[in-house]
Amino acid sequence: MLTREGPAPVVEASPLAMVPEKMETYAVLLTATSPAVMRVMAASRPVVSSGGEVKSFETQFEMNAAQPEDIAVFADFADRSSTHAFRVEVFLDGETVVDTTFWGEGLIEDVVVVPEP
Repeated sequence: MLTREGPAPVVEASPLAMVPEKMETYAVLLTATSPAVMRVMAASRPVVSSGGEVKSFETQFEMNAAQPEDIAVFADFADRSSTHAFRVEVFLDGETVVDTTFWGEGLIEDVVVVPEP
């Protein structure tokens, strides 16, 4: 008679965990209707900043294209009294994968979801 329990059942990995990494370079272009300090951050990367007030700012992130990360974007406008447009474009291999515009006064901060190719 056995007094010990049998071995634990084998747990299979989810399909997402088995997706191989396919690292790709994503270009992020931020543009605004008036100068702003712009910042952008992918989930596990440091914040990248324009450093000063600009109307356009571009940076790149290397991400797993099989599971791309969301991108947080920020525009801090010196002019707090007017409504501003803040456009976010994300490109992969020269193709637009995200193109959205946010509107606001003073500080605009939001998250864009980068779709799987």
